[in-house]
Amino acid sequence: MAISRRKFLTAGTIAAVFAGVPLKALGKRFGAANRSISSLFVGSSAISATSYLSKKSFSSCLNTNFSLSHDDETNVVKLIEVNELSRGKGKTDAGNECFSLLFVGPKNIALSQNTYSIEHDSLGTFAALIVPMGKGKRGSYYEAVFNRSH
Repeated sequence: MAISRRKFLTAGTIAAVFAGVPLKALGKRFGAANRSISSLFVGSSAISATSYLSKKSFSSCLNTNFSLSHDDETNVVKLIEVNELSRGKGKTDAGNECFSLLFVGPKNIALSQNTYSIEHDSLGTFAALIVPMGKGKRGSYYEAVFNRSH
């Protein structure tokens, strides 16, 4: 299939223009001014941005249940650890927040690595990548890592 130079340049120009359009502007354009931008890409449910979720907010929710949903399947897990992640010896994390969450779920359910819609009574609904960490005496373990710069 041959593509002409004109078609190539036209397609490249259009791609460059849309690459420079902020997602917030697209959200307003498509009537999502009052919803999270991520809801445009994750589905119809309003999954909020995770910028308000901090190590402190999760620490206050230790030993509480979280609902993980993906592909119309929902499973309940319990948050059992909130761990701070360091950036290496001698490095300061001023303005950065890096932490991981460890969840435990039933032994008989094995969730796969995927991005889940996570719901909690006090934290609301958000999306995060959940990674299986293996099984132990309490059940199946899963981890989510938050690494952001402010």
